[in-house]
Amino acid sequence: MISKYNLTSYGLAELVKEGLPHYKSGKVRYFPKSEVDAWMASQQKEIDMLKTGMKINNNTLAKTFKCSTQGGMRRSHKTNTLVLIAKPTNEVYIDRWENDILHYTGMGQIGDQKLKGNQNITLFESNTNNIDIHLFEVLKPNEYTYMGKVRLAYQPYQVVEKDSQNNSRYVWKFPLRLIGD
Repeated sequence: MISKYNLTSYGLAELVKEGLPHYKSGKVRYFPKSEVDAWMASQQKEIDMLKTGMKINNNTLAKTFKCSTQGGMRRSHKTNTLVLIAKPTNEVYIDRWENDILHYTGMGQIGDQKLKGNQNITLFESNTNNIDIHLFEVLKPNEYTYMGKVRLAYQPYQVVEKDSQNNSRYVWKFPLRLIGD
């Protein structure tokens, strides 16, 4: 189960606290597959109600995805999702659309961005790690427009941009394409 849902042992413990079906035999925990799958699907109900173009506030976003209220990449083990927040007006994270591809900037405000140790690796491996990636755009304060699910259109790449201290550094760009309409 840990590998199917790409969980850490901490993530699994958090899900158990939230009510993930399991039983114990001595010191060993067992997770019945069909019950776990049904429970995980139930965590997706509010997400499935989102429609492209729908506007929500930050608190609603966090409640819907069971994720943090902060950051541009918000991982939720409870819903097996990664929420991406694109702010076209941001001076540190320069996200841009080219035709139907969003070139989304990775995590890290100072110095070269790294893949390991943050959500950059989650997004980098997103075509194979079974995590749903959801994109929101913010054009007005506290107004998050749901763009839909996305996937990597092609291999992520690095470019040189300025960091929050105006120093040149390497950033990761993730070329994303909307799934569906």
